[in-house]
Parts: sequence; structure tokens; C-alpha cells
Amino acid sequence: MRRPTIAGILLILTACIYAADKYSPPGGNSLADELQWLTVQTACAGMYNMAQTGDYSIGDPRDYYTPTDIREYLARQSGSRTATATFYGICFDYAQAAYNYISDNRAFYEGKGMKKNGWYIVGTGNNSRQITLYDPSSQAQATVRMNGVYIRENSRQNVQAHGNAAIHAWLWVYCNDGTIYWIDPTWTDTGGYTWWGVVENGREVQRNSSQRLSAITLPGTESRRGSEVLALFNSGTANLKQKRYDQAITDYTAVLRINADYALAYNNRGIAYHNKGDYNRAVADYTAALRLDPNSAALYTNRGIAYNAKKDYNRAIADFSAALRIDPLDVVALHDRALAYFDTGGYDRAIADCTAALRIRPNDVDTYFLRAATYSVKEDYDRVIADCTAVLRIDPKNALAYSSRGSAYESKGDILQAVGDYADALQIDPYDMLTGISFKTACREGAKICEDSGNYDGAIAYYDFAVLFFPNSAHDYLLRGSAYNKKGDYTRARADYTKVLQIEPGNEAARLGLEWLNKAGR
Repeated sequence: MRRPTIAGILLILTACIYAADKYSPPGGNSLADELQWLTVQTACAGMYNMAQTGDYSIGDPRDYYTPTDIREYLARQSGSRTATATFYGICFDYAQAAYNYISDNRAFYEGKGMKKNGWYIVGTGNNSRQITLYDPSSQAQATVRMNGVYIRENSRQNVQAHGNAAIHAWLWVYCNDGTIYWIDPTWTDTGGYTWWGVVENGREVQRNSSQRLSAITLPGTESRRGSEVLALFNSGTANLKQKRYDQAITDYTAVLRINADYALAYNNRGIAYHNKGDYNRAVADYTAALRLDPNSAALYTNRGIAYNAKKDYNRAIADFSAALRIDPLDVVALHDRALAYFDTGGYDRAIADCTAALRIRPNDVDTYFLRAATYSVKEDYDRVIADCTAVLRIDPKNALAYSSRGSAYESKGDILQAVGDYADALQIDPYDMLTGISFKTACREGAKICEDSGNYDGAIAYYDFAVLFFPNSAHDYLLRGSAYNKKGDYTRARADYTKVLQIEPGNEAARLGLEWLNKAGR
């Protein structure tokens, strides 16, 4: 039985995604095989990659098509909302693309064992243990509008989502034999790693992907020696993912000897050079790719990142700006242009870019930190505190957010709040030397303020806090002993001076303190 044409997935991508007779996996035509194949083909229709989730590591290979392609399709499918407007928007649009393809070819999939009317868009809200099944529907029958599309809730299942996925959407397919398959085309990349599996015992269980079913026909591989190009390119991509950069460079160079017009090979070789620290060759490869594909926002962004690494900030800013003219929602370009502005003293522009990026991706911790650092340079400590607090709402165990907020409080003169935040940071990461130094400094500063006003109990409380976290800090015992001495609590003063000498037997100040107490008969 012949596979239905892949052109039904995304009508506008017929130039990039080829008909089924150009790709026919050897053997194995089960429903599971077909769903793996569909997952990869759908995922390759867009520009989605890990960077869009806030992971700014450039080692994640980009998908193979331009943002304009997927956006034009999605504009027709979902109204004015685009795939990269929100994370949930991205995953829902990819799930709907796969759903629509099955709808258009339902007889084919039913022939492979799919239950009649047995495919659903599914999703989770904040609770990853409850999955809701949806059908696209008319406005009159809809129970919710998702990313511009009207959908109707079919049922709810108390099932644990794969990877504890929350606020996410993907696809379920029911089989006549009772098996339930799940496929997640949002997370699929083009290196042969398909996210799919079955539902068993109240949870989604991932299955290993088939490498032959995870392959696609890449743009450019239809040329002379196309199968060799595809094999070399896939090898390069696998090496790039495994951080074997020299091997990846060798593979992509071999691809380019066969097909010198392969923009993506230049791009990926540029990524490998970048990760090796060879920024000049990375820039050269991105430039070569841009000559072939001058409307690629991703290429401008990648070259901008390389220019940033070279500290060529003006060229970096120019490239990020070019990327944003093509793709105004490129959060990587916004974030990294903000970095370039920060490094060149353009603090207001850096703040504006961070703010724009956070409108697109409101839970982006790295961008909050960058904006907080910029506010700190401007001595706008209230806004530093606000951004660090926002990070802690997203990640309550973020030690850096506590220590950074503590520093802002300290700069404002709010020593008590600073000490509290430093202490919270140290509870999470007790080995952070810089936070430890800041914590002890703030404790001593707070204690001095108390001592200067005659509040010895307050000073002692600060020193108590310091030695609680740093029980071998001889200097804090010495300072606390002095505070006890001034208060007239000579017994505790003697105990602290003695403790200092246990830690540092040669401490002259502690020896003199004990000598004074002895002479005074105290």
C-alpha cells in the first residue's frame, strides 16, 4: 500500500518536503513505523529548536526550514497568531499539523490499524498528571480556543505525561488492538531522535526511535550523489550533537565538496567551529551560508553570536538587527543583542531588548538575569530586586537569584534583607565562595551599624548568624567576643576569645582580649 503524499502535512512546503515515493523505509510498515515517520516530517516543517525554550546553547542544530515557511502556513491555519508567539502556541501548531495530516489520510492510517476516529490533539496544563484529549471543532461546538483554533474537549485521562510535560500539546493515536501511541513532533529534531511511545500503566512510556524512520530527505540532497550527501550530513549532525566537533567538521566539509551550494552544511560547520572556539572560521561559514540563503534569520543570529564571542560588538548588533527584521520574535537575537549593547554601554537599549524578549518568553531566567545586571550597572536596585524576585517565582531554588537580590538590598542599605537572601543562597549552595564572602561582609556591616548605636544584642545576633554558617570563622568569633565584652557579658566574651585561639592559635587579638579579662578579674 502506497504512503499518502507528505505534501498534505504543510501545503506550502512542497518545495522542501518530498512525495512519499522519494522516501520509502525498507521493511516494517506498521502503524508505529508510520507515526514515527510522520513525527519527524512534521517537526522538520518549522524553525523550532531548544534555543526557543530559553536554552541559548548554540550546539542545538537548527531545523531545516525557514521561519517564514511555517509562519505563512500557521497564519492560514491559526489566524494571526504565529508559532513562536508562545511556547504552547508552538507545540499546539505542530500537533495540529500532524493531526490534520492524519485527518486527510485517515483511510490509510485506519488500514494500518488505527481505530476509527481514534486520533486526538492532547495537552496538559500545569498538572502533568492529567492529559486532556481535544478535537478541532467549529466555534459553536468548541470548549476552548487554542492559538487561534477552536477545539472541543473530548475527555480527560489521569496519565503521567512523558518527561513530566506541563503546558504542552502533542498527539495520541488509538489502535484497534487497544494500544495507545503518543507522538510529540514539537520535540523531534532532525538528527534521528523521534519522541514517541505508548501509554502503559497510567503513564506515557517513551520507545526507542528507528534511525531509518527518523531520517528525512534534506533540501539539496536530491542533487548529484544525493544519498552520499545525506549520509555525510546525518553523520555530521550526529557528531555535532555528541560534541565531536572535529569529526562533524570533516563530515560537513565532505558534504560541501560534493555540493558547494548547501547552506545548511555551512551553517552546521560554523556551529562546530564556534564550539571549538574558532570564531573566525565560524563567521566565514555563516557568511557563506548567508550568500546562499540571505533571508535566514537563524544565520544572521548565529553569525551575530560568533561576532559577540569575538567582541566585535558592532557587527554582532548589525547581524542581530538583521535577524529581527526577518523574524521579530527571535528571542535569541533579542537576548544576544542585549548582551552586545550591555558590553558597549548601551544599557537602555539592552534593557529594551530584554523586555521585548521577556514578552515573548516570560519565564526566561537568563534574560531576567541580564536585565537585572543592566539595572545594577545603572544603580536601579529596586528593579534588580524585582527581576531577581521574578526568577525566584520561576525557580525557587535559584541560589544566584538570592545572592544577586541580596547584593541589591545591600547596595540599598537594607542589610537585614541582604543577610537573609545571602543565607538562603548558602542553604541552596553552601560552597559558593563569593556568596559566602558577601554574607560575612553583610553580617559584619549590620553588626557594626548596631554596635555604633549601642545595640550590642543586635550586633551579636548578626555574628551568631555568621558563625552558624561558618563555624570556623575565627574573625567572626573575635568580633562577637568584642561585642560581648562591650556589653559586659565577660563569660561569653572569654568563650569566644578561647574559640578563636582554638581555630588560630597565634591570633594576637584574641590573646590580648583574654589577657585583659584576666587582669581585670573578669
